Amino acid sequence: MIGQKSESEGVAWALLSIFINDLLKELPMSQPPSHLSHSNYAAKPSHQAQQQAISAKEQLTQPAPVAHVSHKDIAKRAFALFQARGSTHGLDVHDWNTAAKDLIAERQLGQFPNP
Repeated sequence: MIGQKSESEGVAWALLSIFINDLLKELPMSQPPSHLSHSNYAAKPSHQAQQQAISAKEQLTQPAPVAHVSHKDIAKRAFALFQARGSTHGLDVHDWNTAAKDLIAERQLGQFPNP
């Protein structure tokens, strides 16, 4: 219906509003441009939607725990990548970074147990 928002739309608008306000705080302006002010929107997000957006923003900005990956495990995976590529030299740093990234992702998803 026109003029009515679902709860998820309200949360989305509140998140967008918070994001825009955070960006505007960083700009060296005395006032935000008129096209970015709340007065141009049909309706301001409800207090509940704003609180849910703040909670969602806090959850998104918290760093994920990093899985421990040993030097030995990365070396084994990098060597396997090297061999799978036909033992072509010159991509050792790429193999190392790929191995580390893949092992961390697997452990964070629980696909590979931590030692």
